Amino acid sequence: MSAFRRWARLRHRVRDEMDDNESLGLTYEELIELEERNVMCGLSKAELVGLGHFEAGKEHMNQTCHICLEGVEYAAVLVQLKCSHAYHKECIHKWLSRKRSCPTCRSEL
Repeated sequence: MSAFRRWARLRHRVRDEMDDNESLGLTYEELIELEERNVMCGLSKAELVGLGHFEAGKEHMNQTCHICLEGVEYAAVLVQLKCSHAYHKECIHKWLSRKRSCPTCRSEL
Protein backbone atom coordinates (compact mmCIF):
# COMPACT_ATOMS: atom_id res chain seq x y z
CA MET A 1 0.00 0.00 0.00
CA SER A 2 1.40 3.39 -0.94
CA ALA A 3 2.24 5.92 1.74
CA PHE A 4 -0.40 8.33 0.46
CA ARG A 5 -3.08 5.66 0.42
CA ARG A 6 -2.22 4.63 3.98
CA TRP A 7 -2.29 8.27 5.08
CA ALA A 8 -5.66 8.84 3.41
CA ARG A 9 -7.12 5.73 5.02
CA LEU A 10 -5.89 6.78 8.46
CA ARG A 11 -7.16 10.32 7.99
CA HIS A 12 -10.58 8.95 7.01
CA ARG A 13 -10.69 6.74 10.15
CA VAL A 14 -9.78 9.66 12.38
CA ARG A 15 -12.36 11.88 10.70
CA ASP A 16 -15.07 9.31 11.38
CA GLU A 17 -14.24 9.49 15.08
CA MET A 18 -14.30 13.29 15.28
CA ASP A 19 -17.08 15.82 14.89
CA ASP A 20 -17.32 17.34 11.43
CA ASN A 21 -16.79 20.80 12.95
CA GLU A 22 -13.35 19.95 14.36
CA SER A 23 -10.22 20.52 12.33
CA LEU A 24 -7.95 17.49 12.06
CA GLY A 25 -4.68 19.35 11.87
CA LEU A 26 -2.72 16.09 12.02
CA THR A 27 0.44 15.51 10.04
CA TYR A 28 1.24 12.28 8.26
CA GLU A 29 3.66 11.33 11.07
CA GLU A 30 1.03 11.99 13.74
CA LEU A 31 -1.48 9.82 11.90
CA ILE A 32 1.05 6.98 11.58
CA GLU A 33 1.82 7.25 15.31
CA LEU A 34 -1.90 7.17 16.08
CA GLU A 35 -2.34 4.03 13.97
CA GLU A 36 0.65 2.32 15.60
CA ARG A 37 -0.80 2.97 19.06
CA ASN A 38 -4.13 1.58 17.88
CA VAL A 39 -2.62 -1.51 16.26
CA MET A 40 -0.12 -2.46 18.96
CA CYS A 41 -2.61 -3.18 21.72
CA GLY A 42 -2.43 -6.95 21.58
CA LEU A 43 -1.60 -9.71 24.03
CA SER A 44 1.76 -10.01 25.76
CA LYS A 45 4.06 -12.98 25.09
CA ALA A 46 3.05 -14.50 28.42
CA GLU A 47 -0.64 -14.19 27.51
CA LEU A 48 0.00 -15.79 24.11
CA VAL A 49 1.79 -18.75 25.72
CA GLY A 50 -1.09 -19.07 28.18
CA LEU A 51 -3.53 -19.75 25.35
CA GLY A 52 -2.14 -23.24 24.93
CA HIS A 53 -2.12 -25.26 21.71
CA PHE A 54 -2.92 -28.70 20.32
CA GLU A 55 -2.21 -30.86 17.29
CA ALA A 56 -4.88 -31.01 14.62
CA GLY A 57 -6.57 -34.36 14.22
CA LYS A 58 -8.55 -35.86 11.37
CA GLU A 59 -11.61 -33.87 12.46
CA HIS A 60 -9.76 -30.63 11.63
CA MET A 61 -8.71 -31.66 8.11
CA ASN A 62 -11.61 -29.89 6.38
CA GLN A 63 -11.02 -26.59 8.22
CA THR A 64 -9.24 -23.48 6.99
CA CYS A 65 -7.20 -21.01 8.99
CA HIS A 66 -9.07 -17.75 8.39
CA ILE A 67 -5.90 -15.73 8.83
CA CYS A 68 -3.60 -17.30 6.22
CA LEU A 69 -6.48 -18.94 4.31
CA GLU A 70 -4.60 -22.25 4.08
CA GLY A 71 -6.10 -25.59 4.94
CA VAL A 72 -5.32 -27.25 8.26
CA GLU A 73 -3.02 -30.23 7.81
CA TYR A 74 -2.97 -33.30 10.03
CA ALA A 75 -0.82 -32.71 13.15
CA ALA A 76 -0.58 -28.95 12.49
CA VAL A 77 -0.23 -26.93 15.69
CA LEU A 78 -3.45 -25.01 16.39
CA VAL A 79 -4.76 -22.64 19.03
CA GLN A 80 -8.46 -22.62 19.88
CA LEU A 81 -9.86 -19.40 21.36
CA LYS A 82 -12.66 -19.19 23.96
CA CYS A 83 -15.11 -18.43 21.15
CA SER A 84 -14.13 -21.89 19.73
CA HIS A 85 -12.47 -20.59 16.54
CA ALA A 86 -9.15 -22.34 15.84
CA TYR A 87 -6.14 -21.05 13.88
CA HIS A 88 -2.57 -22.04 13.11
CA LYS A 89 -0.49 -21.18 16.17
CA GLU A 90 1.90 -18.90 14.25
CA CYS A 91 -0.97 -17.08 12.54
CA ILE A 92 -3.04 -16.40 15.65
CA HIS A 93 -0.01 -15.42 17.75
CA LYS A 94 0.94 -12.81 15.15
CA TRP A 95 -2.66 -11.55 15.01
CA LEU A 96 -3.14 -11.44 18.79
CA SER A 97 0.16 -9.63 19.32
CA ARG A 98 -1.54 -6.71 17.55
CA LYS A 99 -5.25 -7.13 18.32
CA ARG A 100 -7.04 -8.50 21.40
CA SER A 101 -9.95 -10.02 19.50
CA CYS A 102 -10.82 -13.07 17.43
CA PRO A 103 -10.22 -12.36 13.72
CA THR A 104 -13.45 -14.16 12.78
CA CYS A 105 -16.08 -13.03 15.30
CA ARG A 106 -14.20 -10.11 16.93
CA SER A 107 -14.95 -11.37 20.46
CA GLU A 108 -12.56 -9.76 22.94
CA LEU A 109 -9.96 -11.86 24.74
